Amino acid sequence: MTQQYLTKIITNKQAEIEKLRDNQGLIITKATELPIAKNQFVNALSTNQKLHLIAEVKKASPSKGIIRKDFNPIEIAKEFQQSGASALSVLTETQFFLGNPDFIQQIKEEVSLPILRKDFIIDPLDVYQSKIIGADAILLIKAILSVSACETLINIAHSIGLDVVLEVHNREEVEAIKSLKPDIIGINNRDLTTFHVDIDQAGQLFPIIKEMHEGLIIAESGYSNLDEIKILRDQGFNAVLIGEGLAKHPDLLSYWHHEN
Repeated sequence: MTQQYLTKIITNKQAEIEKLRDNQGLIITKATELPIAKNQFVNALSTNQKLHLIAEVKKASPSKGIIRKDFNPIEIAKEFQQSGASALSVLTETQFFLGNPDFIQQIKEEVSLPILRKDFIIDPLDVYQSKIIGADAILLIKAILSVSACETLINIAHSIGLDVVLEVHNREEVEAIKSLKPDIIGINNRDLTTFHVDIDQAGQLFPIIKEMHEGLIIAESGYSNLDEIKILRDQGFNAVLIGEGLAKHPDLLSYWHHEN
Protein backbone atom coordinates (compact mmCIF):
# COMPACT_ATOMS: atom_id res chain seq x y z
CA MET A 1 0.00 0.00 0.00
CA THR A 2 2.78 2.44 0.88
CA GLN A 3 4.65 1.95 -2.40
CA GLN A 4 1.33 2.57 -4.13
CA TYR A 5 1.07 5.91 -2.33
CA LEU A 6 4.43 7.02 -3.71
CA THR A 7 3.50 5.88 -7.21
CA LYS A 8 0.20 7.76 -7.01
CA ILE A 9 1.90 10.90 -5.72
CA ILE A 10 4.39 10.92 -8.60
CA THR A 11 1.67 10.18 -11.16
CA ASN A 12 -0.38 13.06 -9.81
CA LYS A 13 2.67 15.34 -9.87
CA GLN A 14 3.37 14.45 -13.50
CA ALA A 15 -0.20 15.42 -14.38
CA GLU A 16 0.28 18.78 -12.64
CA ILE A 17 3.46 19.37 -14.62
CA GLU A 18 1.66 18.74 -17.89
CA LYS A 19 -0.86 21.44 -16.97
CA LEU A 20 2.00 23.86 -16.26
CA ARG A 21 3.41 23.23 -19.73
CA ASP A 22 0.55 25.23 -21.22
CA ASN A 23 2.20 28.31 -19.70
CA GLN A 24 5.80 27.11 -19.77
CA GLY A 25 7.29 30.17 -21.45
CA LEU A 26 5.49 32.59 -19.15
CA ILE A 27 6.51 30.66 -16.03
CA ILE A 28 10.19 30.56 -16.99
CA THR A 29 10.23 34.23 -17.97
CA LYS A 30 8.54 35.34 -14.78
CA ALA A 31 10.82 33.26 -12.58
CA THR A 32 14.02 34.45 -14.24
CA GLU A 33 12.98 38.10 -14.01
CA LEU A 34 12.46 38.00 -10.24
CA PRO A 35 15.21 39.42 -7.98
CA ILE A 36 17.86 36.95 -6.86
CA ALA A 37 18.66 36.80 -3.16
CA LYS A 38 20.99 33.86 -2.77
CA ASN A 39 21.45 31.66 0.30
CA GLN A 40 18.60 33.05 2.39
CA PHE A 41 17.74 29.57 3.62
CA VAL A 42 21.34 28.43 4.08
CA ASN A 43 22.32 31.60 5.94
CA ALA A 44 19.47 31.16 8.41
CA LEU A 45 20.92 27.78 9.39
CA SER A 46 24.53 28.98 9.55
CA THR A 47 24.49 31.82 12.07
CA ASN A 48 26.17 29.93 14.93
CA GLN A 49 27.02 26.48 16.21
CA LYS A 50 23.61 25.59 17.62
CA LEU A 51 21.19 23.01 16.23
CA HIS A 52 18.67 24.98 14.19
CA LEU A 53 15.00 24.08 13.79
CA ILE A 54 13.27 23.87 10.42
CA ALA A 55 9.65 23.75 11.55
CA GLU A 56 7.22 22.17 9.12
CA VAL A 57 3.80 23.57 8.29
CA LYS A 58 1.96 20.35 7.54
CA LYS A 59 -1.72 19.43 7.64
CA ALA A 60 -1.73 15.75 6.68
CA SER A 61 0.22 12.82 5.26
CA PRO A 62 -0.78 9.62 3.44
CA SER A 63 0.45 7.44 6.28
CA LYS A 64 -0.93 9.42 9.25
CA GLY A 65 -3.98 11.15 7.80
CA ILE A 66 -4.90 14.52 9.31
CA ILE A 67 -2.08 15.71 11.58
CA ARG A 68 -3.50 19.12 12.49
CA LYS A 69 -7.30 19.34 12.59
CA ASP A 70 -7.38 23.08 13.25
CA PHE A 71 -4.98 23.94 10.46
CA ASN A 72 -4.16 27.60 9.92
CA PRO A 73 -0.82 27.79 8.11
CA ILE A 74 -0.22 31.46 8.91
CA GLU A 75 -0.89 31.12 12.64
CA ILE A 76 1.19 27.94 12.84
CA ALA A 77 4.09 29.67 11.08
CA LYS A 78 3.84 32.63 13.47
CA GLU A 79 3.98 30.29 16.45
CA PHE A 80 7.06 28.57 15.06
CA GLN A 81 8.81 31.89 14.51
CA GLN A 82 7.99 33.08 18.02
CA SER A 83 9.30 29.80 19.45
CA GLY A 84 12.72 30.15 17.87
CA ALA A 85 12.57 28.28 14.57
CA SER A 86 15.26 29.38 12.12
CA ALA A 87 13.35 28.41 8.97
CA LEU A 88 10.12 26.85 7.79
CA SER A 89 9.26 23.89 5.61
CA VAL A 90 5.89 24.25 3.89
CA LEU A 91 4.04 21.34 2.29
CA THR A 92 2.63 22.32 -1.09
CA GLU A 93 1.51 18.90 -2.40
CA THR A 94 -2.27 19.22 -2.67
CA GLN A 95 -3.83 15.78 -2.97
CA PHE A 96 -2.05 13.55 -0.47
CA PHE A 97 -0.63 16.07 2.02
CA LEU A 98 -3.42 18.65 1.67
CA GLY A 99 -0.90 21.40 1.09
CA ASN A 100 -1.10 24.30 -1.33
CA PRO A 101 1.50 26.37 -3.22
CA ASP A 102 -0.37 29.50 -2.07
CA PHE A 103 0.58 28.77 1.55
CA ILE A 104 4.13 30.02 0.96
CA GLN A 105 3.18 33.52 -0.14
CA GLN A 106 0.47 33.76 2.51
CA ILE A 107 3.00 32.92 5.22
CA LYS A 108 5.62 35.25 3.75
CA GLU A 109 3.28 38.20 4.19
CA GLU A 110 3.20 37.60 7.95
CA VAL A 111 6.44 35.77 8.83
CA SER A 112 10.05 36.68 8.07
CA LEU A 113 11.61 33.19 8.18
CA PRO A 114 13.00 31.69 4.94
CA ILE A 115 10.89 28.89 3.49
CA LEU A 116 11.71 25.49 2.03
CA ARG A 117 9.15 24.26 -0.48
CA LYS A 118 8.44 20.66 0.58
CA ASP A 119 7.06 18.80 -2.40
CA PHE A 120 7.85 16.06 -4.90
CA ILE A 121 9.81 18.18 -7.36
CA ILE A 122 10.57 16.27 -10.56
CA ASP A 123 10.75 18.80 -13.39
CA PRO A 124 12.39 22.18 -14.15
CA LEU A 125 8.95 23.78 -14.21
CA ASP A 126 8.55 22.80 -10.55
CA VAL A 127 11.72 24.75 -9.78
CA TYR A 128 10.65 27.85 -11.70
CA GLN A 129 7.23 27.72 -10.07
CA SER A 130 8.90 27.48 -6.65
CA LYS A 131 10.63 30.80 -7.31
CA ILE A 132 7.38 32.44 -8.39
CA ILE A 133 5.46 31.35 -5.29
CA GLY A 134 8.11 32.78 -3.00
CA ALA A 135 10.18 29.81 -1.85
CA ASP A 136 13.76 30.40 -0.72
CA ALA A 137 14.76 26.76 -1.14
CA ILE A 138 13.47 23.56 -2.68
CA LEU A 139 13.60 19.91 -1.65
CA LEU A 140 14.92 17.34 -4.11
CA ILE A 141 14.36 13.70 -3.20
CA LYS A 142 17.05 11.36 -4.55
CA ALA A 143 14.73 8.35 -4.21
CA ILE A 144 12.54 9.67 -7.04
CA LEU A 145 15.21 11.32 -9.20
CA SER A 146 18.20 10.16 -11.23
CA VAL A 147 21.58 11.71 -10.54
CA SER A 148 21.44 13.63 -13.83
CA ALA A 149 17.97 14.96 -13.00
CA CYS A 150 19.22 16.09 -9.58
CA GLU A 151 22.13 17.90 -11.20
CA THR A 152 19.88 19.64 -13.72
CA LEU A 153 17.41 20.77 -11.08
CA ILE A 154 20.19 21.96 -8.73
CA ASN A 155 21.72 24.05 -11.50
CA ILE A 156 18.39 25.64 -12.42
CA ALA A 157 17.62 26.38 -8.78
CA HIS A 158 20.98 28.05 -8.24
CA SER A 159 20.58 30.10 -11.43
CA ILE A 160 17.45 31.76 -10.02
CA GLY A 161 18.66 32.12 -6.45
CA LEU A 162 17.08 29.10 -4.76
CA ASP A 163 18.96 26.96 -2.24
CA VAL A 164 18.65 23.19 -2.53
CA VAL A 165 18.11 20.52 0.10
CA LEU A 166 18.97 17.15 -1.45
CA GLU A 167 17.34 14.36 0.53
CA VAL A 168 18.79 10.87 0.94
CA HIS A 169 17.51 7.83 2.81
CA ASN A 170 20.31 5.26 2.72
CA ARG A 171 23.98 4.67 1.98
CA GLU A 172 23.32 3.74 -1.64
CA GLU A 173 21.76 7.14 -2.29
CA VAL A 174 24.62 8.86 -0.46
CA GLU A 175 27.15 7.15 -2.73
CA ALA A 176 25.11 8.10 -5.80
CA ILE A 177 25.16 11.86 -5.09
CA LYS A 178 28.90 12.22 -4.42
CA SER A 179 29.43 14.26 -7.58
CA LEU A 180 26.62 16.72 -6.84
CA LYS A 181 26.86 20.10 -5.12
CA PRO A 182 23.66 20.75 -3.17
CA ASP A 183 23.68 23.46 -0.52
CA ILE A 184 22.28 21.09 2.09
CA ILE A 185 22.01 17.32 2.37
CA GLY A 186 19.03 16.09 4.36
CA ILE A 187 18.93 12.61 5.85
CA ASN A 188 15.35 11.40 6.01
CA ASN A 189 14.77 8.66 8.56
CA ARG A 190 11.53 7.66 6.83
CA ASP A 191 11.72 5.04 4.08
CA LEU A 192 9.47 6.38 1.33
CA THR A 193 8.49 2.94 0.09
CA THR A 194 7.44 1.53 3.47
CA PHE A 195 7.02 4.73 5.54
CA HIS A 196 8.95 2.96 8.32
CA VAL A 197 10.96 5.40 10.46
CA ASP A 198 14.35 4.59 11.99
CA ILE A 199 15.75 7.64 13.80
CA ASP A 200 19.18 5.99 14.04
CA GLN A 201 19.55 6.28 10.25
CA ALA A 202 20.56 9.94 10.39
CA GLY A 203 23.32 9.31 12.90
CA GLN A 204 24.67 6.38 10.92
CA LEU A 205 24.85 8.32 7.65
CA PHE A 206 26.10 11.61 9.12
CA PRO A 207 29.85 10.76 9.28
CA ILE A 208 29.79 9.34 5.75
CA ILE A 209 28.20 12.50 4.37
CA LYS A 210 30.46 14.74 6.42
CA GLU A 211 33.47 13.23 4.64
CA MET A 212 32.17 14.15 1.18
CA HIS A 213 30.04 17.26 1.70
CA GLU A 214 31.25 20.72 2.70
CA GLY A 215 27.77 22.17 3.16
CA LEU A 216 25.12 21.82 5.82
CA ILE A 217 23.62 18.50 6.96
CA ILE A 218 20.14 18.19 8.43
CA ALA A 219 18.14 15.36 9.98
CA GLU A 220 14.50 14.73 9.07
CA SER A 221 11.54 12.73 10.39
CA GLY A 222 10.59 10.83 13.52
CA TYR A 223 11.73 13.09 16.35
CA SER A 224 9.42 13.31 19.35
CA ASN A 225 11.45 14.13 22.50
CA LEU A 226 14.19 16.43 23.73
CA ASP A 227 16.72 13.63 24.29
CA GLU A 228 16.63 12.83 20.57
CA ILE A 229 17.16 16.50 19.75
CA LYS A 230 20.18 16.75 22.05
CA ILE A 231 21.73 13.68 20.43
CA LEU A 232 21.49 15.37 17.01
CA ARG A 233 23.11 18.48 18.45
CA ASP A 234 25.98 16.45 19.91
CA GLN A 235 26.46 14.52 16.67
CA GLY A 236 27.07 17.79 14.83
CA PHE A 237 23.96 18.27 12.70
CA ASN A 238 23.30 21.84 11.57
CA ALA A 239 19.52 21.55 11.75
CA VAL A 240 16.60 19.23 12.25
CA LEU A 241 13.38 19.31 10.24
CA ILE A 242 10.31 18.37 12.29
CA GLY A 243 6.70 18.26 11.13
CA GLU A 244 4.42 15.74 12.77
CA GLY A 245 6.56 15.79 15.92
CA LEU A 246 5.77 19.45 16.55
CA ALA A 247 2.05 18.85 16.07
CA LYS A 248 1.94 15.93 18.49
CA HIS A 249 4.68 17.06 20.89
CA PRO A 250 4.58 20.88 21.00
CA ASP A 251 6.82 20.78 24.08
CA LEU A 252 9.70 20.15 21.67
CA LEU A 253 9.57 23.86 20.83
CA SER A 254 10.74 24.61 24.36
CA TYR A 255 14.28 23.63 23.35
CA TRP A 256 14.52 26.40 20.76
CA HIS A 257 12.47 28.86 22.77
CA HIS A 258 15.03 28.46 25.56
CA GLU A 259 17.95 28.74 23.12
CA ASN A 260 16.60 32.07 21.90
